[in-house]
Amino acid sequence: LFVTVEVGGALLVPACRTPTWLLKGREYATQNSHLPRRDFLPINMDTACGSKPPQSKKVCVIGAGMAGLAAALELRREGHDVTVLEQSGDIGGQWLYDPRTDADDALGVAAPVKVHSSIYASLRLISPRQTTGFTDFPFCPKSGRDDRRFPGHREVHLYLKDFCDAFGLMEAVRLNTRVLRAAMTPARKWAVRSMDLGLGERDGANGKGLDAYVDEVFDAVVVATGHYSQPRLPIIKGMEAWRGRQMHSHSYRVPEPFCGEVVVVVGCGDSGRDIAMEIRGVAKEVYMVAGSMEAVTPGLSKVLAKHSANLHLRLEVERLCEDGRVAFKDGGGSSSSIAADTVIYCTGYNYSFPFLDTGGAVAVDDNRVGPLFEHVFPPSLAPSLSFVGLLRKVFAPRSFEAQARWVAQVLSGRRKLPTEEEMLRSVEELYRAREIAGVPSKYTHEVRSLKCSYVDDFGEKYCDFPRQERWQYELLRSTVHDMMDKFETFRDDYQDSNSIGKAVQEWHLSCLHSSSMAGSEVSGAGAKREPGASKYEHQNDIFQCVDTSVSAATNMDQKE
Repeated sequence: LFVTVEVGGALLVPACRTPTWLLKGREYATQNSHLPRRDFLPINMDTACGSKPPQSKKVCVIGAGMAGLAAALELRREGHDVTVLEQSGDIGGQWLYDPRTDADDALGVAAPVKVHSSIYASLRLISPRQTTGFTDFPFCPKSGRDDRRFPGHREVHLYLKDFCDAFGLMEAVRLNTRVLRAAMTPARKWAVRSMDLGLGERDGANGKGLDAYVDEVFDAVVVATGHYSQPRLPIIKGMEAWRGRQMHSHSYRVPEPFCGEVVVVVGCGDSGRDIAMEIRGVAKEVYMVAGSMEAVTPGLSKVLAKHSANLHLRLEVERLCEDGRVAFKDGGGSSSSIAADTVIYCTGYNYSFPFLDTGGAVAVDDNRVGPLFEHVFPPSLAPSLSFVGLLRKVFAPRSFEAQARWVAQVLSGRRKLPTEEEMLRSVEELYRAREIAGVPSKYTHEVRSLKCSYVDDFGEKYCDFPRQERWQYELLRSTVHDMMDKFETFRDDYQDSNSIGKAVQEWHLSCLHSSSMAGSEVSGAGAKREPGASKYEHQNDIFQCVDTSVSAATNMDQKE
């Protein structure tokens, strides 16, 4: 028998064997979901078996959104001393809805923007909750809350708070704390200056009272600030002089301000379609600008035909005229124009790290952050600086977890990085391959332009991260098909195949089982892994990559 003893909230291992629960800590934790989850965090195989213990580093994680929380958990599991700095008053990042907007800068020209969140009031997931949860913390429905397959943003935020509670992460999070500067010291440590926003407001002087500053030194910094805050704007002739209202979707919240107006929505991605459809209900007319016919899916064609009275499609904005008209290029050399009240740019977001001082080692050029080995480590500053969550068009939060686990294990010494020269060579090879494939540099971090199994292959190669279950890939593929065919109703009108239906049913039963075992506020925290590894083997190679503008977590990923 292998016996463990709980002392002072930690599990002690009295002998060195190779127990299954240590080799598969996550499976053990989920099978014992009635126990406090944080008790499992200090345990690792190396220390239990008397081999060289991993190095514990003092790590600063910047941002407490989905990526930052994934990083905090994986780092703590690896034994690191973690501090998470979050500028908002709560965790959640983008999922913390803020009804305020940058009213005096609706285009988001200033950097950084004053309001971090870009979530609009009606936003719902475009990926099913069954594929959107953390690996060992499924996004289970909860009684009395939004239990839809594609829930709204508030439910996602509540789920992230449940995740924090289940793993005791809030003790590592410092809220209302804005990072002003992070720079490497001569000793190759990281000096981080932050500001307590509450103290800053009380001290006056534009919120920058000296007493509000906090200077700290860390062994490593993990940047997890997301990439849906700093608007990316197109270049259109006449933007500077146009007399109508112009704004980026970052500043859109509700449709009422556009009642009776003629509105042009530039960008036909997920948010562009959502916003155009919502505004259509109150506006006089809405013109959607697609950019090309490739963006016109069968579902969009159906919607345009159904709402042809006040919903129209145009291909390209030629210019904004001083008299308030918007001129379009309609293809085939033809053009047209309309008098408009508002132009909303749903044209995506730029990566922005105004606090980060790397002396030029890391730069953002045409929305490419680099050089970064595997989109995570800058070769000249690795492993003390890393980025979690830069990838787009991926399963979230799975990709965040895999990257974070790799970072945690590299910092502890479990994993080794290639040499700086080898990492740089790898980055250059990636850039050349993307260039040959005709992929613009601004799409460097989009996984859909790489290969479908990227996250699975990454996790398997670098940190023994479990592969996605086959049934979840099948569910997402079905969702993408529905969205392309009927994007107006796909979230509520779906028909599962027999195999998907059975897998989803088993998933729900596992949620109910874990809830009954937990018997507490963290119902769902210990749900078993997605059902049927033996029934739904990891044969992901049989699935062709779905080429779509879907972001696995949010509607804000836009084609430009």
